[in-house]
Amino acid sequence: MDEITTTKTKKPIYKKWWFWVIAVFALFIIGSMLNQPDTTPGNSNTQTQQYVFDIPALAGKNIDEVRTVLGDSGNKYLDPTSLQLEMGATEWSNQWDKDGYTLLVTFHPVTRVVKDFFIASTTPAEDKNPLLLAPLVNIDAKSKNYTIKPVKQLKNPSLYTGIIITLN
Repeated sequence: MDEITTTKTKKPIYKKWWFWVIAVFALFIIGSMLNQPDTTPGNSNTQTQQYVFDIPALAGKNIDEVRTVLGDSGNKYLDPTSLQLEMGATEWSNQWDKDGYTLLVTFHPVTRVVKDFFIASTTPAEDKNPLLLAPLVNIDAKSKNYTIKPVKQLKNPSLYTGIIITLN
C-alpha cells in the first residue's frame, strides 16, 4: 500500500488570532505614548500652566481692586479699625488661601496702595527652593518687573517660608 504522507502546514503568523490581539494592544500602547505631551522643562509643547494666583493681573491695582479680582478672602478684618488708624497703622494685609498656597497682600490702609505680595506653601521642596513658588503666581524669577525676596523660616533659617514679590 502506498503510504500517504500527511504534512500539516503551519498557518502564517498573521493568520493566527493571538497575533492580532498582540498587534492591537501594541498599537494602543504606542498611540497613547505619542499622545502624551512633552513635559520637559523649556519645551514649547508643554500644557498651559495653571496659576494659583496671577500676580501680573493684580499688579498696579489697589486693595479694593485686588479683592474684586480674588473674591472673598474670608478675612474677618479687611481693614484696620478707626482706633488702629488713629494710632498710626500704616500697613494692613489681607490673606487668600487656595490649593495649599497662601497669598498675603500688604497695603496702606489710607491710600489703599498695595505694597507687596507674599506667597507661601507648606511643600517641603518649596521650603528648600522658594523660587519654585514664582511660576505658581505667573512670575518669571528672572523678570526685571518684579523683585523677589525669599523669606527664611524663623525656627530653621536654612529653610524658607515663602517669597515676597514687589513691583519695580
